[in-house]
Amino acid sequence: MVLIVFSFIQIFFPMGKISVMIYAGLSAIIFCGYIVYDTDNLIKRYTYDEYIWAAVALYLDIINLFLSLLNILRVLDR
Repeated sequence: MVLIVFSFIQIFFPMGKISVMIYAGLSAIIFCGYIVYDTDNLIKRYTYDEYIWAAVALYLDIINLFLSLLNILRVLDR
């Protein structure tokens, strides 16, 4: 929820490198937590027949983490 609000604020009021770095770092930490949470769900909650949903959830977390890391590297490159 915090990331969504911050994104809307950034759309209307573009912020500097520091705010983008904070946003990317915060989202990277959050998606690391989601990877741990979804891996735990994969082990404990999903059955053998639900392997597709488990893989999609984990895949989306990894993609979002990768995009957050790309944002951090983009800010550092400027």
